[in-house]
Amino acid sequence: MNPLIRFADRLVRLKGYQVRKDNGLGLGGMRVLHRALAEAPAGAAVEGLEARPKGQGPAADIDTLHVCLRTCLRENRNVNPKPRLTGSSLEELTLRCARSLVRSLNDAAASGGGSVSLRVLDDHSDAAPLARLKQVLADARVPVEVVTTGERGQGPSLHEQFDWARGLDGLVYFVEDDWLHEAAGVRAMWDFYRDTAARIGGPLVIAPQEHGSLYTDHPPSYLVLGRDRRWRTIHNATHTLFTHAHVVRDHWDCFEGTRFVATKKRKLGSERATTNRLFEIMPAFSPMTPAAVHLQYDEILPPFFDWKPLWDRNDVGDVLEGAATA
Repeated sequence: MNPLIRFADRLVRLKGYQVRKDNGLGLGGMRVLHRALAEAPAGAAVEGLEARPKGQGPAADIDTLHVCLRTCLRENRNVNPKPRLTGSSLEELTLRCARSLVRSLNDAAASGGGSVSLRVLDDHSDAAPLARLKQVLADARVPVEVVTTGERGQGPSLHEQFDWARGLDGLVYFVEDDWLHEAAGVRAMWDFYRDTAARIGGPLVIAPQEHGSLYTDHPPSYLVLGRDRRWRTIHNATHTLFTHAHVVRDHWDCFEGTRFVATKKRKLGSERATTNRLFEIMPAFSPMTPAAVHLQYDEILPPFFDWKPLWDRNDVGDVLEGAATA
């Protein structure tokens, strides 16, 4: 969005309206998406971005995946007092989710589809739980780096991860430390991104799970068959996203406001005011069988999904017991 249109958008938003570009999932954009998807068999493994329209330059790198995990294991962390879904401690929740992510990244790397790396952006965690997190990360068979945020707080952490990503080439997956991953979840998102980008000739956005709002609000949506599950178009999600680094670079105005999350200007950092605006620009999807689930509260889980077996498979008793006897 150019500066003049962006200024007009901010003015009309004061009256409850917005400026929308009809090449995403408006009625016109949905017809474009339908034609593009119809050109290739559903679920086909299409390599590269040969379907990109002429004149758009070389295909972007989709064989490199950069993953950024944001975490904070600090005793004085600002946490919503509402009881979490699992009933576990914050540390156990984080360690189980981290173990599931490591296993999913190992699976994606083993599939031979490209290179994978993990960057852990740590918001000044306490030393002991951070050491236990690193113990879980040691099982990763991909390059891992742990970086401390330059400034404390959820907003600065979000902003820092996005600022880091806009200087990259390749796919990026931004995820928080309370997402529990399916063993093949990362690979499923990666495969779907490649196949769909090749068909539509441009970038897209993926959220790892559906949210209940898809069933209480009723915007038109497409169902698309992927390699191992069905996907549907979406219009809102959290800041946990899978997309291309060039999307962050080219649409920085959809990310820069995240610095206001958990501040007095929190509305400016909300998903609606930031990353959800991407869904007005390009297609966005979530899998109907989740790639990962957000273990906050029951009402935000995808329907009919039993998260407990996945939770049990990512037990971290070995790490926690070692801490108790140390």
